[in-house]
Amino acid sequence: MTDPQPILDAFALPPATLVDRRVPKTLLVENGAPTAADKRLIQDSIEELRWIASLKPNLVGIAAWTSPQGSYEEIAVLTATFREKSRVPRLTDLIHRAIPYPVVLLTLLNQSAVLSLAHKRLSQAESGKFVLEDEVHVSPPIQPESPDDVAKRFLESFPLHRQNAGDLRQLYQAWIDRIIAFRAGQVTGAFRPIADSDASAVVKDSLDRHGKLLMEIQSLRKQAAKERQMNRRADLNLKIKTLELELDQVKASL
Repeated sequence: MTDPQPILDAFALPPATLVDRRVPKTLLVENGAPTAADKRLIQDSIEELRWIASLKPNLVGIAAWTSPQGSYEEIAVLTATFREKSRVPRLTDLIHRAIPYPVVLLTLLNQSAVLSLAHKRLSQAESGKFVLEDEVHVSPPIQPESPDDVAKRFLESFPLHRQNAGDLRQLYQAWIDRIIAFRAGQVTGAFRPIADSDASAVVKDSLDRHGKLLMEIQSLRKQAAKERQMNRRADLNLKIKTLELELDQVKASL
């Protein structure tokens, strides 16, 4: 089983924030499973869910954030251990939706771990309910016992005391920015911290474009390998070359 402690230690959380309490799966089933299939998925695929820490203003010295769209009065740090052959993306999404706080989720499967975060806002359809504001931001896999150089730099950037945050939402965004920088580092081979959320949005757009280009190139290569007409194959190879040039440009922008 993967030991989450090396990654949790990277947060350098004050002892007063630590909770370390098991979370019953019934909480997810009742609050985050919209379908019968999701309920079965939670029951069958989650080995254990633990509430590791609670980051509140009086415990971390960072102000709460409030607005008409919602509030960040607490950040919950959780770990989830998944069983083999789990639908990891769906389970991750369900956990973020079920917990009524912004969540820093560390998921564990086999010998790797993944961090995920997702902003939340008040639902416009249901009073008092929270919904995801945008996508779930997911880090590349980390080997806790032997992280590669990019993962090491990523974890070194994570301590609470190193975040320049005036409120809990800014703290949460700072950690999201580091996940985006980690993703970029997996492409470039070097972890470079991102200055602010505006720069983070630019990097994320480039990463999204990079991923789409890779998929397009892979699809065209498959077509070219099956194509028997020389002219058609030459056209496909030309398109591949054009996309590869754009891919290099996107990578350079990261």
